[in-house]
Amino acid sequence: MFDRLTTLLTKKFDSAASLGFAATYQLNLTDENEYQLIINDGKWTLSKEKNEYPDIRLSMSTKTFEKLLAGELNATTALMLGKIKSRGDLSLAKRLKSIFGK
Repeated sequence: MFDRLTTLLTKKFDSAASLGFAATYQLNLTDENEYQLIINDGKWTLSKEKNEYPDIRLSMSTKTFEKLLAGELNATTALMLGKIKSRGDLSLAKRLKSIFGK
């Protein structure tokens, strides 16, 4: 799954959209694993590490995450339907769409 996520994120990443932006996302893919996604000024990294104090923590299924990245699911709708649970700065969740929206 890690390799599949890395490939998908690489394809969708828009470096220009993340210039001057920095955030740490803790992604808990409930049917898979936890990943740390760090975005920093036009670059990103994904690791299997946990961050105790991320800027935002998002929990969802792998299928939901893939649909979000593919643009097949609206993040706000998914939050309201309980498909995504979050803790932290919600504006950062919305920012993912523009950063990985190619």
